[in-house]
Amino acid sequence: MSSVLEFKNISKYFPGVKALDNICFKAYGGEVLAFLGENGAGKSTLLKVLNGDYQPTKGEYLLDGVQKHFSSPHEAIQEGISVIYQERQILLELSVAENIYLGRMPSKKFGIIDKAKANQMAQKIIDDFGLPISPTTKVKDLSIAYQQMVEIMKAYSRENLKVICFDEPTASLSDAEIDSLFEIIAKLKAQGKIKAIGAANVDINQIEEYLKWGQLDIVQAKYSILDRGIEKDIIPCCRENGVTIQAYSPLEMGLLSGTFPRDYKPVGAQIPKKWFQPDNMQAAMDMMDKWKPLCEKYNCTVANLALGWILAQGDFLNLLSGSTTVEQIEENVKSAELELEADDVAYMRELAEAIDKE
Repeated sequence: MSSVLEFKNISKYFPGVKALDNICFKAYGGEVLAFLGENGAGKSTLLKVLNGDYQPTKGEYLLDGVQKHFSSPHEAIQEGISVIYQERQILLELSVAENIYLGRMPSKKFGIIDKAKANQMAQKIIDDFGLPISPTTKVKDLSIAYQQMVEIMKAYSRENLKVICFDEPTASLSDAEIDSLFEIIAKLKAQGKIKAIGAANVDINQIEEYLKWGQLDIVQAKYSILDRGIEKDIIPCCRENGVTIQAYSPLEMGLLSGTFPRDYKPVGAQIPKKWFQPDNMQAAMDMMDKWKPLCEKYNCTVANLALGWILAQGDFLNLLSGSTTVEQIEENVKSAELELEADDVAYMRELAEAIDKE
C-alpha cells in the first residue's frame, strides 16, 4: 500500500512559540485519520502548512512520494489537497451549483457561463451524496450541516482529489447533522474518493462516531508514562476496534530523555506544562534515577525505556516521535527492539503512579 501523504520533521515557529515541532506521520490511501489534541496543540497549524497558508520553518511533506512545497491554497488544490475548515468558506448569496464550481463554471461559446450545465453537473453530485437539496438553492437557505456538505461536494467535484482534511468538522453541528456528515464520509471512503481525513479535535465520543459510520484506522494521541489520560477510554476503545494509536510527545518534550540536568530551566512551550513545574520535574527525575538498574539490565538509555514502555502496552500502539538526527532514529529503533518483562513494565507504572499522587 503506497503512501498518499507524508510529513517529515515538520516544524513551524512563531515568535516565542513552537507551534509544531518535528511532526512526522504518513497517511495511506483509504485511511481515515483523526488527530487528537487539546486546543493549541497545532492541529490547525499543521493543516495550514499543508494547504500553503503557512510555510514550514523546517521539514518537508510528500504527496505520492514526491516532495511538495505549496506557496498558496490554490497550488495545494491543483495538486489534489482540499482542506475544509470549521469556518465555512462559501458564498451565501450564490447557489449550491455556483459554490461547487466557483472559479470553474462551465461556459458556452464566447465564454458565457452555462448555468444550466453547472446545475446539471451539481445535481449528479447531489444525487451521489443522496442529499435532499436543489442545485439552484441559495446556500444561505441551507442548514449548517448542508452548507458543510456543499464544501465537501466542491472538493469531491475536483477530478484530481487525493486528500480531504477536516478541521473540527463537528464543532458546530447538531447530533443529527453529525450523523449526516459521517454518512457522507463513510460513503466517500468506500468509493475511494477520500484517501485520508485528519485534524479532528476528537474525544472518545467523536471516535465512537467515526467507528459508527465506518472503519477508523489510526488515532494520534498524546501518551507517555507520565501522561496516561487516554488509558481511561481511548485505549480500550481502540484496542477493541483494531485502531492503531500513534503516541505523540512520548518523551514529554525531552524530559524523559534523561539528559536534562537537575537545574534545567524550561524554555518556550515547556514553561506552562505540568511536568516542567519545579516540584514535578524533580519528581520525574527521581523516577528516572530509579530506572537506572533497568537501563543496565536491558543495556539501553532512559529514553529507550520510556519509549519501550509505551510499546509494551500493546501491539496497536506505535510511536510518533520527532527524529532529526541519526542518533535519535537509532534510539527509536532500539526502543522497538526492547522486550521489557511484564514485572518491569508494572514497576515503571508503579513509579509513575506514585509521583502522580505526590
